[in-house]
Amino acid sequence: MVAFFIPLAENAEQAEQVYEATRRNVGAPAGGPRIRALSWHHDGHSNHCEVGGRLPAYYGTGEEPVIAIFDAGNLYYICTPTRGVATGGPVMAGKDFRTNAWTFDP
Repeated sequence: MVAFFIPLAENAEQAEQVYEATRRNVGAPAGGPRIRALSWHHDGHSNHCEVGGRLPAYYGTGEEPVIAIFDAGNLYYICTPTRGVATGGPVMAGKDFRTNAWTFDP
């Protein structure tokens, strides 16, 4: 398992602040599981991302790291610096029988 972290955060306090600010920015519910990695299907493609890694090239975010992934009910919100953290909306991944999410250590 992996302990919770936010890429580029200098300490645990800053990681919490960035996580909560991003959650509020994208309108994700509070108190959900902290998601570390996600696999999903979109337009016939299998996709996978992890916090600290990159989104598939299809999403056009380049070298930006995934900062946070939120469970938003019927969707997952995947956030990078320009998709949900500082600007723009998150990448949205649908939930179906092929979607898998892995959480950080409790």
